[in-house]
Amino acid sequence: MKALERRGAGLAVVALAALLLGTSLGRLDLLNPDEGRHAEIAREMLASGHYVTPYLHGQPYGDKPVLFHWMVAASLACFGANAAAARLPSVLAALLVVALVARGLGDPRERGASRVAALLLATTPAFVALGRFVIIDMTLAATLTVALLGLGRWWLAPHPRVGSPWIFYAALGVGCLAKGPVALVLGFGVAAAFWIVDRERPSLGELRPLAGTALVLAVAAPWYLAAWFDRPEYVTGFLGDHNIGRFLGAGGFTHREPWYYYLIAVPLALLPWSVGLPRAVVDAARSASGDRQSRFLLCWIGVVVAFFSLSTTKLLTYALPAFPAFALLVGRSVARRERAGLEISALERWGWTLTAVAIAAAVAAATAYVATELGSGVLSPLHLAPAAGVAALAVFLARRRDDGALVPAAAAAGAALVLFAYGPAAHVINLYESRVGAAAVARAELPPDARLLAYRRSPHSLAFHLGRPVERLYEPEAAARALTSADDAALLTRTKFLTELGLEPMPARTAVLWRNRDGTVLVVRRTSK
Repeated sequence: MKALERRGAGLAVVALAALLLGTSLGRLDLLNPDEGRHAEIAREMLASGHYVTPYLHGQPYGDKPVLFHWMVAASLACFGANAAAARLPSVLAALLVVALVARGLGDPRERGASRVAALLLATTPAFVALGRFVIIDMTLAATLTVALLGLGRWWLAPHPRVGSPWIFYAALGVGCLAKGPVALVLGFGVAAAFWIVDRERPSLGELRPLAGTALVLAVAAPWYLAAWFDRPEYVTGFLGDHNIGRFLGAGGFTHREPWYYYLIAVPLALLPWSVGLPRAVVDAARSASGDRQSRFLLCWIGVVVAFFSLSTTKLLTYALPAFPAFALLVGRSVARRERAGLEISALERWGWTLTAVAIAAAVAAATAYVATELGSGVLSPLHLAPAAGVAALAVFLARRRDDGALVPAAAAAGAALVLFAYGPAAHVINLYESRVGAAAVARAELPPDARLLAYRRSPHSLAFHLGRPVERLYEPEAAARALTSADDAALLTRTKFLTELGLEPMPARTAVLWRNRDGTVLVVRRTSK
């Protein structure tokens, strides 16, 4: 642990995060439906040159603002239309979060604690997975981390305070472009909660709320106005249906969970580090009366978790903006207990040890499964060595009685799981999820003007790899008619739907030319040859 207090340790942690987030970024194909959806929106944006509002398969898309799609489109323009380029903006956002957490709240006495927190995020498999995923949530988490850590460093600085909270307001404006007004709700909510509980609060004049709100509008309003003039229904639908409606549970939105969902989901997502989370929360609560940093972090966590717990629709990714605060709480708890010479309890020591051993065992068991699925001809020792080596290190460190070994043991366990998931396991996942093979078949068998169809299967990644939108059909009669009435066409569906589509037996000059392990098939009709 003390090694993290040395010069250069923060850069080493960020470098480790870059390694885990960026290694083999394109080995796993785009996952359906979310990754394919956002990648295809960005590809269509780039192809059409229409950058004001998003489109998907040539139809208006009204779920989210446009910033993330701009970022992905820029990456595709620079590096080509591939999975790695589509994921790069999320990776950079996750790296920004890790780097900011490594700096912490600006207290030089907490430098080691902040680096433990950054190491926590860098080796938490769920955080790394979301950082390698083509979704908007990591971008929102990054903007809120910039906003709240910037606010905290200014607010918690010794009197007299220098500067102003401009970075807080500017980052919230960017957050509005990333995911909408929820950035304002969370940012202003944390600021309001801490203002209520902090005895050394700044005056409203120091906070400059009117000028700050003007800065938020200056950053976000130009795009909202442009989108309104381009498609008014997009702005009203996005704000009404996909913000207020989703929060209240109106409409047909899924992912409805009970109020206590995040009390279970967040600790699971923070494994292996969540073993230290109860102690960290208790330590922060006990010291909150005299420790302003603990109060600030508890307000940060409380507002994010409480707000999304009130929402009818719940997803783990919604809680992502609270991960930096959770990490800093654990880092501060570990560092303070080590400085004070306090040993962790036997129960907590066993928790750390068993978690590390369990992850190593899971990697070993999953390795055996992957080897069975792929065969030795595909899976080489080079695929397995990184994860196996790091897993063995986790077990070795966890068995030591030195409490200082528990931090690297947890880091090694998390890193082993990440290396395995994006190494050998990626090959098996592609057998079930990849649409690259389907795109190759359609490109080889059909002319460029052939009709591309999908029935009850997500077509987004297929469209991305083909570079063409796909028409989605939801009625079997319409899908069968569209396929059989075209001279050249391809239909993405599942084997179990072939009978209701009237494709068993197959009509003349129609055949299944591609299938994957989950039963997805590509039916190709070619009559023009």
